[in-house]
Amino acid sequence: MYPRKLVPDSYEVPMRVEFEGLLLTPVTFRHWPQDVRAVHSVAKNSGALNPGLKWPEGAESVVLGMSDVCYMDKLLRLRAAFCYGLMTPDESVELGCLYVWRTRKRGYEAEIFSWVCDEPRKQGIGERLYQFAEKWVPEVWPFDKTTWPGRRVPWQDWYALPDKDPANWPGSPPSFALVPHRIVPDSFRVPHRIEAKRFILVPLLLTMDAVAKDFEAFMSSQEYLKTTFRPGEGWPEGTTFQDALVDVGYWEFLWHFRESFAYSVRDPEDNYELGCLYVTPSRKAGYQAEVHSWVRESAVVTGLDEEVNEFSHTWIQEQWPFEKVAWPGRDIGWDQWRETPDYDPEPV
Repeated sequence: MYPRKLVPDSYEVPMRVEFEGLLLTPVTFRHWPQDVRAVHSVAKNSGALNPGLKWPEGAESVVLGMSDVCYMDKLLRLRAAFCYGLMTPDESVELGCLYVWRTRKRGYEAEIFSWVCDEPRKQGIGERLYQFAEKWVPEVWPFDKTTWPGRRVPWQDWYALPDKDPANWPGSPPSFALVPHRIVPDSFRVPHRIEAKRFILVPLLLTMDAVAKDFEAFMSSQEYLKTTFRPGEGWPEGTTFQDALVDVGYWEFLWHFRESFAYSVRDPEDNYELGCLYVTPSRKAGYQAEVHSWVRESAVVTGLDEEVNEFSHTWIQEQWPFEKVAWPGRDIGWDQWRETPDYDPEPV
């Protein structure tokens, strides 16, 4: 459901790196104004940074910019990937970004990529960042094999390298780790509102109303969810409202890139949230996607949990373009699922 860790728990992730009067610090939700301004300044010129990098429609909107920052923040929390903002020392202005990122390419543990805004780039800051990071990453990070696509390997050659996971849909943009990997083709019309007998499904998108409803739903059922939904991970114990906001923004970002689809399970009048349903890519060998769902504890006694699960089986199998889907914790036990081999033959 979530990407696996890029670095072990024992590794202390650098949180503040100063060099040549500049600052590298992980991009979190508190940096969203700086990041949105910086990204907007280069969005129209993304092809010059990377010939295969294409932003989705509405990429310059503030909401998508905020969800982008939530995505980076969530991956930092998961220790799955790391986006560093290149900041002025007071963190008031973002000049660009440096990514220490999980890679899809075989034979590598991580890939490094950077960009800077037009004016700093003209001042040579982009090259200074590259020269610094080229030494910093191998000295500080726990990787044996990294690469810098677009620098050490030309983009065309990089895209031609084999992926660890199954191939993307025909006609999709070239595989690039910073851009989520599509699990449905452009021709597939993703359902936005689905009506069942006792509930509706609507996209879980980044609005304060949606975050509030989501937060209230899972916090009302903490003890129940800890033992039934991805048991052993501890969620949602200790989750704050900001944690919930970051999580919802993460799911919206993935929706825009057609990698994952999080639905809020609502009452038929759309007044409150009953639970959530997630359609996500699977890293387990033999599966294209996996489906997870939960409902609040008060709805379990009414049979809603099983009803949502049964509905999802029919709906996914009849209307989604997957050949092999898994329902972890439902059709396959959690222990067996976790022991199922990954596509990646070199798991971290």
